[in-house]
Amino acid sequence: TGALPAPIFYLNQTFPWEGDSVLLQCSVFSQATATRVVFCNDGEEISSQRGLEEKFTYNYVHEVSWGSSGNYSCAYEIKQSNNWVNGSQLSPAKYLSVTGSRSSSGGGEEPTRTGLDMSLIIWAARCTLVLLLLVSAPIITFMLEKRGLSEPAGLEETRVGSIRIVGGS
Repeated sequence: TGALPAPIFYLNQTFPWEGDSVLLQCSVFSQATATRVVFCNDGEEISSQRGLEEKFTYNYVHEVSWGSSGNYSCAYEIKQSNNWVNGSQLSPAKYLSVTGSRSSSGGGEEPTRTGLDMSLIIWAARCTLVLLLLVSAPIITFMLEKRGLSEPAGLEETRVGSIRIVGGS
């Protein structure tokens, strides 16, 4: 950890499958150009990049393996004019949890789906229910007409009765 302020860290996926790739992104906002950007897992360096002038966001694509679960973060360094290296604090960590392997054919439980997967499932269920409702309405109407229940019971009697009243006066 250093004296410079922490960068902003972004992790595009927190529950990937084994074999997936996740995007780690480190945004450095400093008056001096970062000379090196470091990506960490549980505080240990896993990758670094040389800093470039006028570049503020650095990307690292990390292929996920079973041992990839952990707290990910990033930091940066700035080399001073006297060749002293000044480091930043680590960014606030984001936890990455590997949910399992897509190709495993074992009899274990499937991991709980979250985020985008769950919202797609809910969207599909809603669409299915609306479609079922739209298809069933004409079928129910047809069945009621076929049985002669197109008009509510007692409506004909009311009409006939009202005609008699009008006709009688």
